Amino acid sequence: MASVEWGKYRIDDLFKIQTSAKRFDANKVNIIENGRYPYVVRTSSNNGQKGFLDENESFLNAGNTISFGQDTATIFYQEKPYFTGDKIKVLVPKVYKFNKKNAQFFLASMNIAFSKFSWGSSRFNVDVLKEQVIMLPTKCDSIDFEFMESFIEELEAERIEELEAYLSVSGLKDTQLTADELSALDKLKSNKIFWKEYTIDQLFDIVTTAHRFDANKINIIENGRYPYIVRTSNNNGQRGFIDENPIYLNSGNTISFGQDTATIFYQEKPYFTGDKIKILIPKLLNFRKENAQFFISTMNLTFSNFTWGSTRFNVDILKNQIVKIPISSKDKEIDFVFMETLIKAIQKLVIADVVKFSDEKIKATKQVVG
Repeated sequence: MASVEWGKYRIDDLFKIQTSAKRFDANKVNIIENGRYPYVVRTSSNNGQKGFLDENESFLNAGNTISFGQDTATIFYQEKPYFTGDKIKVLVPKVYKFNKKNAQFFLASMNIAFSKFSWGSSRFNVDVLKEQVIMLPTKCDSIDFEFMESFIEELEAERIEELEAYLSVSGLKDTQLTADELSALDKLKSNKIFWKEYTIDQLFDIVTTAHRFDANKINIIENGRYPYIVRTSNNNGQRGFIDENPIYLNSGNTISFGQDTATIFYQEKPYFTGDKIKILIPKLLNFRKENAQFFISTMNLTFSNFTWGSTRFNVDILKNQIVKIPISSKDKEIDFVFMETLIKAIQKLVIADVVKFSDEKIKATKQVVG
């Protein structure tokens, strides 16, 4: 990379910035899990996709474009035609060689350009977008597409091989399900779980973060001791690390809840936070890392009825939300053992798919890079 020649390019020189063909309100459409056309919103997870819509195809946005979430600067390559929610701009390439292979390089460069903006602090209107400058590999005064595609292929090969090594060393390649794990999966599939409804207030104390650190006024570093948690839905809510007064740390073994966005993450270790983060401190003695994901999953189901950004999740709203938790058929208490067993089983199933993917990908990428 050090020997690469770089050129500066305005986004307006590379893309035509268009308003989405139609903005579909999540509260007024039927969002399905599987379908033909993705529904792209401003979330930073799952390639911006919230599900699928079955709507008039005349309102589709073209594939081989970039979806840009205003307010959040969430940027994703969309290979196929798609519908969108509110505040999404569509970046249509002006460069004919733009495709799936090199799109990730454009996205990486754009993310660097927008990293100086704080999340939610700037409304990225068309004029702001047009004038942003990104750096791209250049050869003979033109974009070096050949280098970009070769670099992406080699990078992918390296990451896949690193994954293979990690799975082997950590023992995660052992995905054989135990009898208890098979039983837990069977209960889930056959709907034999005993459920009980709890308000969040029965399970957690909801407190305000010890101190709100403004991202524009602190030094965020890549590696450090204490994570800096914000409202993003990426990377467990973590934006980086900060070196601040430890008296403002929030306790570990808690849940961080991003207001406005309902981003919910388990935080194993002490952490600092940005604005609009509530801390959920467990009232349950057995709450821990091994079962936290079950609580978070059921909370996410509860909050899925809310449209992103439409509701400010204040403490009163949070306290009264109802979640369903498995209980033991014998003593009617929360069944922590079942939850942890089921989570282990699901993790093994996911890892099995990852192992299969990595094995296939390694073979393919070795052919590409020799």
